[in-house]
Amino acid sequence: MQRLIFPEVINLTEESVNLLLPYLELLHQNGIDLQPISKSQLIVESTPVYLKDLSLEDLVKQFVSWIEEYQVLDKAVLFRAVNEKLHAQMACKAAVKAGDKLTTEQIYKLLEDLNKTENRFACPHGRPTGWLLSTHDIEKKFKRKF
Repeated sequence: MQRLIFPEVINLTEESVNLLLPYLELLHQNGIDLQPISKSQLIVESTPVYLKDLSLEDLVKQFVSWIEEYQVLDKAVLFRAVNEKLHAQMACKAAVKAGDKLTTEQIYKLLEDLNKTENRFACPHGRPTGWLLSTHDIEKKFKRKF
């Protein structure tokens, strides 16, 4: 976690703030430190380093929508479901994206970590993380074979 030099104020409805209050500890356990400052405002005081470029307001609003979606469930099941959604969202936002510059060491570490991952063939949203190409397919792409 890193404390923000300029804490971010998030405006929500009073109903959303009240819905979110019982889950502030869950957010804190995941590195997001929120505090209520009024009936309809929260302040983000710290965040995980890898989420520094993420819109925290969007993440908090998404979190509230998950609570609303799952509130018909048993509290323990709701807590687990929202926690899983939060982990998936945070992992996705912190992931290496196309165009990111990486060192050779970072590339090898990324591939090593991917190889150790239980479901290494898809991201949390179900998108593939790689493809299997035959030598013929590669030669065809480079116009070496037809």
